[in-house]
Amino acid sequence: RRDMTHTARRDPALRRGDYERALARWANGTSLPVVLVENSGAHLGTLRDAHGGATFVSFVDGAVDAAKGKGHAEARAIRRALDSGILDGCERVVKVTGRYFLEGLDAALEAVDPAAALVVQSAPSPWQMADGVLRSEVVGFRNEAGLFDGVFGGQDEARGAPMERVLFVAANALRDAGLVVAQAAATEVASNTNLFAVLRRARDVGNVLNPVSYTHLRAHETE
Repeated sequence: RRDMTHTARRDPALRRGDYERALARWANGTSLPVVLVENSGAHLGTLRDAHGGATFVSFVDGAVDAAKGKGHAEARAIRRALDSGILDGCERVVKVTGRYFLEGLDAALEAVDPAAALVVQSAPSPWQMADGVLRSEVVGFRNEAGLFDGVFGGQDEARGAPMERVLFVAANALRDAGLVVAQAAATEVASNTNLFAVLRRARDVGNVLNPVSYTHLRAHETE
């Protein structure tokens, strides 16, 4: 949407090209199932061509409040996917910020503590934890309704509650409750689709989420 706040790349054609390139790289760059959620009702023919093995959830969300920010729209899209039942049986979900392909995601997930309720990973940011925000392009979470709502709910940029602030508060609340919040190892990012790498097999569950040392993503454009 052109009226969405804090969206640098607003041209739909440019964004679609980003999505197609990223999806093509996901097709060959991960062993994990991929689900793409699209909330504008756009035709997905070229995206389906880019990754024939992905699962697509497409709908029109007429209730999105653009003033609340793109994180609010993303959360509603994820909720739609969860409510659709398409993720039933998936114990862990990894949400990757739009238009990103992550080199080495599978290996990064292998190193994470199976006890973690939440895993985060972030690109370099001028914001620090001391600012009361937590920026994370990658958010992994146990597939539980209450956990999802606690991590993603309540976003409203117009009221000073962007995703970065909501995530910071949620991470601290989880730690205070005695749950593990993990910071994943570095992965290399290649440009910007609301993608979920979903772990469907029980043997994969232990590889998802470990408190390893915090490192940054290194951003670069797809070729």
